[in-house]
Order: sequence, then C-alpha cells, then structure tokens
Amino acid sequence: MVTWSCVLLHLLCLNSLCLKARCPLTLSPSSLVVRFGDPFQVNCSVPMKGFSLLGWEVTLVRVAPEPTMNSFLVWRVEHMTEWAISPSCYAVSDMEGPCHLHLPVLVYKAPDSVSLSFVNHTGSLLEHHQYTLWCTVHNVAPAGNLLVTFYRGQTQLVQRHSNVTEKTPVTEVFTLDIVPRREDDGNDYWCEAELQLHPTGTQQRVAVASEKVTTTVLFKMGESLRCEVRGNPEPSVIWLKDGRLVTPPAHSTRAHAGKYTVLATGLFGERNVTVEVEVVTCRGILVYSTLQLSITSI
Repeated sequence: MVTWSCVLLHLLCLNSLCLKARCPLTLSPSSLVVRFGDPFQVNCSVPMKGFSLLGWEVTLVRVAPEPTMNSFLVWRVEHMTEWAISPSCYAVSDMEGPCHLHLPVLVYKAPDSVSLSFVNHTGSLLEHHQYTLWCTVHNVAPAGNLLVTFYRGQTQLVQRHSNVTEKTPVTEVFTLDIVPRREDDGNDYWCEAELQLHPTGTQQRVAVASEKVTTTVLFKMGESLRCEVRGNPEPSVIWLKDGRLVTPPAHSTRAHAGKYTVLATGLFGERNVTVEVEVVTCRGILVYSTLQLSITSI
C-alpha cells in the first residue's frame, strides 16, 4: 500500500506539479511593451542540463534568431515593424521532446494628436441646454488599450474606453453630453487620451491632451446684479450706470445693458469697480452675461 501511494504521487507530479521543472524556460523580460519602430531584445534561457536545442518561434521567420545548443538565446530586433506578433521560446529535451514558453508582446503607437470640439455648435453656450463634446484621438494603437478622460478645469467628468480590437492605428471619437450652468462660465473643457500599457502603472505614462476649449455661458434675463462689499465699519455703496446714479436692477432686461460702476466709500478711503454688462438676443431668447463683484478692505 505504501509503495502504491508513492507511485501515484510520482505520476501526479509528472502530470501537473512538475510541469515547470520539465520545461524550465526563463524569459527576460517576461513580457514586452514596445513602441512601433523601436528596437528591443529578449533573452530566453534554460538553466538545466538535458536540453539539446534552444530556439525562438516567431510569426515572422525572418526576424527569428538561429537555434543554438547554448543555455541562452537572445532575440534582438532593430525596428519593430509588425503590429501583431506572437513569439515563443522553445527548448528540445533529450528525454521528453520540446517545450514552449510564450512571450506576450504589446506594440503601441501614441496618438498623433487629440482634439476637442462641440458637435454642430460654435460660440457661446446657453444655460440648461444640452451640448455634445467630441474628443477625437488621431492615429493611435492599440485602441483597445485606450482610456479617454474628459475634464472641466481640473475636475474629472467621465472616462471612456474603446471597444475596438484592431491592433493597427485607428482614429477614435469619444463623446460627452453636457448641460452647462452659469457657474461654468469661463471654464475650460479638455480631454486626455492615455494608452494603458502597464498593468502595474509604475512605468511612464503614454498620454496626449487636447487643447482647452474655454466656454462662455449665457443665461436668461431676470437675473440681478450683485456686488459684495466688506468693511468695518460697513462702507457706503452707490451704483452708477453710464455715469448716472442708479439703483441696481433686481431683474435685468435688455434696457439694463451698459457700463456699471460700483463706488464704495469707507473709513480708509474709496474703491470702485467698473464693468460692461451686455444683454443679447440668442435664438430668440434674451440672455444676460453674469456679473458678480467683490470689494474688500475698505
């Protein structure tokens, strides 16, 4: 009974647990990330005796090195010119025949450029209206490793992945619908395309950002002009419109367009701020550019 158990364990070892010992190939590096057109080299070695031949199997035979009887063999390429390649190192055992070890290869190309635009729209935006941002990533590979992030200022809005499985360069378009608010006036929208090439994220990023698109957000008439004035004691404040004393409108109309000056007088002197307020017609709707002033230390 004891002898039978030992034989059984030995057979199990040969069938599964000892597979690595039977094919002890080592690749350095164990996987390859290479930019299209760049050089690279990978070393395949076998530390154990009993292997009569060591070689590389490559989909392109012309770039494979000649097999050797040494314990290591370097596959070296001056320029990577293929987008899809599946190499393996093999060793021939005197006792058990050949064994193989596959080398994962990812060939990439950074985008030529990344651009951001609004779909079928130019100029100012209307508050509470929907617009579509179009982020175009030009000539990138592989698209399946692409991550696109939309930003407003430094705030991340959303991330998009590509479903394209093509290994060769493609141009991809990613969209985002936005509904601007008046607080978004003057904000920059932009997008960034990043190739996720290293699972650990420790290597240098391969990313290209678009130019920033600065937005002007117009909103409906009826908004009030606001001016915050702080001081101790509290300063006196007067409003001038086109040089004439006025009361700031609680609900703006087209007649309220013009040049406004806020004059604040306090214990330590005077401060004033002058701005131009424009009320325009856009698509038949009266809209009013936001105005909020702040005067401190009076």
